[in-house]
Amino acid sequence: MKKRARIMNLFYVPAIILFTVFVIYPLMKGVFLSFTNWNGYSQTYKMVGINNYIRMPGDQNVRRAFINTIILGDYYDSLNL
Repeated sequence: MKKRARIMNLFYVPAIILFTVFVIYPLMKGVFLSFTNWNGYSQTYKMVGINNYIRMPGDQNVRRAFINTIILGDYYDSLNL
């Protein structure tokens, strides 16, 4: 029975690899990049720590994006009724 269980556990390996490559790695990379000043195009960046998060509440673009997300969510939610 243990041999069969070991063989069945091998079926999990491809799913775990795919999950790691397509979910875990991008998530961790995004968290890392959020602590840098990388602009998305250049090959260089500098660590700025938590400064990005401190500046976020006062940024007009962040506020606009938040408002747009709420409006869009309300619009699609009203379509589901």
